[in-house]
Amino acid sequence: MNKKRVVLMIRRDYAGMFHRLYTAINKYTKYEALHVTYESSPKYKAIAQYCVQEITAQQKWKLMRKIAICDLAIVSDDFFRLYYSNRLPQKKIVYTGSSHYRRDYNNLSEKYKELGVRRIVISTPDLKLNGNEIYIPAPFNMSSVKCVQKDVKDFEKKIVIGHICSAKHGNAGFKRKGYKIIKNTVKELMKDNKNVKWKFITGKTNKEALEELKKIDILVESINGDTGVIGYSGIEASAHGIPVITQKDNDMNNPVIYANEETLYNELDKLIKKPRLIIKHGLEQRVWCKKRHGYKVIAKRLERMFDGVLKQK
Repeated sequence: MNKKRVVLMIRRDYAGMFHRLYTAINKYTKYEALHVTYESSPKYKAIAQYCVQEITAQQKWKLMRKIAICDLAIVSDDFFRLYYSNRLPQKKIVYTGSSHYRRDYNNLSEKYKELGVRRIVISTPDLKLNGNEIYIPAPFNMSSVKCVQKDVKDFEKKIVIGHICSAKHGNAGFKRKGYKIIKNTVKELMKDNKNVKWKFITGKTNKEALEELKKIDILVESINGDTGVIGYSGIEASAHGIPVITQKDNDMNNPVIYANEETLYNELDKLIKKPRLIIKHGLEQRVWCKKRHGYKVIAKRLERMFDGVLKQK
């Protein structure tokens, strides 16, 4: 049976998320996906022009692929629109988890119809601005993830509290996630709890960060009002059975532990004093992650959306 085809187009520095979409679509839907990365910076103009020639030569892209799933740059990046947009299928879906969507919303909304954007899909619920967006959580391959929970006795020797922040966002990213608040709170806890250790992960590849994440017992995701959802590091932690603490999460079904700057010390102190709670919360979050972010679950939602887009004229 010939599968209906879609093409996924993403900037190279954000390719990981789209690769997971690609895997979920190809493995669990009636659609076939092609995953293509591109460079958005003008300094990669020669590379971009080469890619355009390659795309133009492959007329099957236009003939066989009815839908394109693109990141926010399909609307916001002039370089992308110039070299790619008109060569992709007319029916486009924007998939984003970027805060730029909120920041640039008023400037970009007029361009959606012009570019053939049929759906705006958000991977984080805090980006739901006008009710027209479709919230589909970021997919995660739970079948490849083992629970890293320890025995209660292990926590008597060491409890590692960690935080992850991407280095590419610099000091602004650290501030947005409340890095100093988290670090200072953990340092205070360490004064009275010799078994508590602090681990900050940054400047790593995704693979390296994941290996470091497995050494953490509690992940503090974000303690700052600027963010409204756990990030992908929080999802990865949950998938591994590592409990996540965050200030808030607009996905209210998420069994994360909620805390703010004033309550973070007490929430961490509870877990340190009763290590069984670390195991309990970690397992609950792992179950939630499988139900909410598993490839099969996300693939079926994508498939229904594709069916609806194809029916549109």
